[in-house]
Amino acid sequence: MEHLVIKFGCIIKRNEPMKFLVVILIFASSSYSQSEEKIPLKIQQKIDKGIDYYNLSLYEDSKKIFLDLLYTDDGKKYEAEIRYHLGLISFYERNSYDAQIQWKKLIKKFPSNKRSKELSRTADRWDRIKDEDNFNKEENREFGEEKEFGELFWDFKRADQKLLFGELKDAGIAVKYYEKLYEKYDDPRKKFEISLRLFALYGGFNENNYGYKNQSSYGSAASSDPYKSLSLNAFFQKSNQILDQMESNLTSEFDVNNSLFIMWNYLWAVKLSDSEFWSEKAKSNDFSEPNFAKVIALTNSQPNNIYRLFSVMYLGDKANKYVVSEEKLSKYESYGFTPTDLLALSRRNISEDYWIELKERNIDYSLIINNTFFIRSLNLEKALKKGNLISTYTFEDLQNNIRNIDKWSTLFVSPNPPKSNEKLMTFINNIFKCDDIDCFIKNKIVIKQNLFREINKLGRKKTADQNFINFLPLSTLIIIKKNNISAEDFAKLYIKERKLIYQD
Repeated sequence: MEHLVIKFGCIIKRNEPMKFLVVILIFASSSYSQSEEKIPLKIQQKIDKGIDYYNLSLYEDSKKIFLDLLYTDDGKKYEAEIRYHLGLISFYERNSYDAQIQWKKLIKKFPSNKRSKELSRTADRWDRIKDEDNFNKEENREFGEEKEFGELFWDFKRADQKLLFGELKDAGIAVKYYEKLYEKYDDPRKKFEISLRLFALYGGFNENNYGYKNQSSYGSAASSDPYKSLSLNAFFQKSNQILDQMESNLTSEFDVNNSLFIMWNYLWAVKLSDSEFWSEKAKSNDFSEPNFAKVIALTNSQPNNIYRLFSVMYLGDKANKYVVSEEKLSKYESYGFTPTDLLALSRRNISEDYWIELKERNIDYSLIINNTFFIRSLNLEKALKKGNLISTYTFEDLQNNIRNIDKWSTLFVSPNPPKSNEKLMTFINNIFKCDDIDCFIKNKIVIKQNLFREINKLGRKKTADQNFINFLPLSTLIIIKKNNISAEDFAKLYIKERKLIYQD
C-alpha cells in the first residue's frame, strides 16, 4: 500500500508527463498469471519494478527486467503476465509490430488467461494502429502542432510555469480554442484528449484562477466574457458534462484512455468532497458520491487500483452498495455483464432471477422507472403466454419490430408515451390508428379503465389492482391491442395468475 501511495503522491504533486499518468494508472491493479493464481510477493516486486521502469520511459532497462524474469524457473510460471508487459513496453515505444508478437504469443499459449481475453477483444485494433499511424501521419502532425500552440496560453501540466511562455495567458481563450478544436476531429482519442484539457479548465485544475472553486469571484457581474462569468454551479454542471463527453469518446473498457478517465473522476470527486487528499477524516458528500461510485464501477476488475482503494475510503460504509464482488462478477461476466450492469441491477433491487433474461432481451434497465411494477410486467408476459391469450403478435415480435429504434426499451419499461421519440411515437400511433399523441392517450385510458372495471367486478382490492393497471408498460397495451384480448379475458387471467404476477 505504501508503494502505491508514493506513486499516487507523484501523480498529484510532481505533475509527471501524461504518458506516466496513463501507464501508472492502468497497471496499479493486481496482476494475473496463466494459472490465475496470485503472484508471489517476490515475483510481483520484480514485475512492479519493471512497470516503474517503463513508466519512466526506461524501456530498455524494463525489457531486461522482464526478460531476465521470464527465463528463470520462478518467472516462467508467470509467462503470460510477463509477455503482456513486454508487449506494452513496445506499444509505448510506438513499435506496434513487436507488441503484437508478444501479445499473439500470449493468446496462443494461454488462451484462457484473463490477459488473453482482454487482448482478444481488442485484437481487431492492433492491425489498425500501424495503418492509422501511416494514413493519419499528416493529421497527427497537425494535431501535435495545435496542442503545442494551445500550450502557449495554457497547459494544465505546467500551469505553474505559464510565464515561461511569455506574458499573460488567458484560460478563457484556451477554453474557446479547445472547444473549436474538439469539433475539428473525428478520432475519439483526439477528442478525448481535448475534452480532458477542457475538463481540467472548467474543473479548476489549473493555476489560472479559472474554473470550479478556482476564482476569486463568480457571477454575471464578474466579466462581460461568458466564459468568465459562469457561476459556481455552472462550472460544476459544465465539468460534469465534459466528463460525460470524455466517456463518450472511450472506444471500449480496454481503451488506453480509460485509466485517465478513472483518475479524473477520482480527482473531481475529491475536489467536490471538500477534503484534503490525505485527510484522515476524508469523506464524501452528496456532490462527490456519484464520482467515487463511478471510480468503483470502472475498477471492479482491478481490486487493488489505487483510485478504487481511496474511493472506498472516502465513501466509508456507503461503498458497499457500489462494490461488485469478484464472485458475482465471475458468475455473470460470461453472459456479457459488466460491473456497471451488475451495480445498476443491484441498486434497482431487481432479483437475480431476472438478470440473465434482461441481458438476453437487451432491455435497457437504466430506463426502468419503477422496478416492482417492471418485474410484475415481466411476470404478466409469462402469464399471458401461459394462458394462451397471445395468438397473432408476441412480445418477441414487438421487440423485433422496434429494436433498431433508439431507446426502444422505453415501451417495455414505462407506462408513459415517449413524446420526444418521433420514431417510437409513429410506431405506436400506427398500431392504435392514431394521428397524434392525444388520440393514443385516449385509447390508453379507455383500455386501462376497461381492465380495471372487469377486475373490480371479480372482487379484487382497488388500490393494489389499480396501481398495477396504471403502471402497465406500453408493450402490454400493444400486445392487448394486436391480439384483441378482451378486458374480461384479461381480468380472469389476472385473478387466476395473480400469485405468479406478484412474485417479485
